Amino acid sequence: MIRQLGPDSHAMTSLDMIKGIIFDLDDTLYRSDVWVSKLTRIWLKEMRLDELANCSDQELGLAYQAARTWLNEFMIAEGVPSRWSPSHELWVEYGKKLLSSLGVNKDLDRLANEITEKWEATVIPWQSALIPECKEVLEELHSREYKLGLASNRWEDPSGILKRDSILDLFVTVEHSMVPGYKKPSPYMLLKIARHMGINPMRCAFIGDFIELDVEAARKAQMLPILITWNRPDEAKNAPPDLLVINHIKALLEKFP
Repeated sequence: MIRQLGPDSHAMTSLDMIKGIIFDLDDTLYRSDVWVSKLTRIWLKEMRLDELANCSDQELGLAYQAARTWLNEFMIAEGVPSRWSPSHELWVEYGKKLLSSLGVNKDLDRLANEITEKWEATVIPWQSALIPECKEVLEELHSREYKLGLASNRWEDPSGILKRDSILDLFVTVEHSMVPGYKKPSPYMLLKIARHMGINPMRCAFIGDFIELDVEAARKAQMLPILITWNRPDEAKNAPPDLLVINHIKALLEKFP
């Protein structure tokens, strides 16, 4: 299913103007089966915090939000660069914020170290899987002389994953960040990629799966936003009528001949 651009869309976002195509990574090109809430409950049970493991999704979500807010404030205050990532010690502090927000006040140092070790052993090395037909579509778009880029909200450089799947060479440049002000919905990474491509941002499209992150970043960068919904079909229900929506990356071949 493809939703066409509405009559009120900016004239410069017409498909035939596009020369650069930029992609989000997770849930756009790659499928990741990491469910942090599920893993957190498993870890809490292993840590004999059964009562906390049975907390509601809202309670767990608020605890993670409190920890993220603390980390975001730290990054901004410290002025860290775009590709910065936390040290083990900072992840332990993050774990303390998470657990204390869930009501833990005894043996907090030990428990924070334990949950951090579980995070570092499980989530950080997790390998995402390229979705079916993705490589072939990227190769075809590349052969049609579109310049390709990638912008991902993540701590680690995804270039190793792209190289593993033999698609790294298809991208002119790869950007990643989890630092506020640099990560999406900031347009920073998208504009940096367009500059590296040597293409006016208004002649670029950005494909991602989140309206509030990916579509917003594209609009701030004055790029053509494209919402992909194969893993988040509910996002299409919230899409404004002028937004181009596709279900799978292969639909791009119809739009970018």
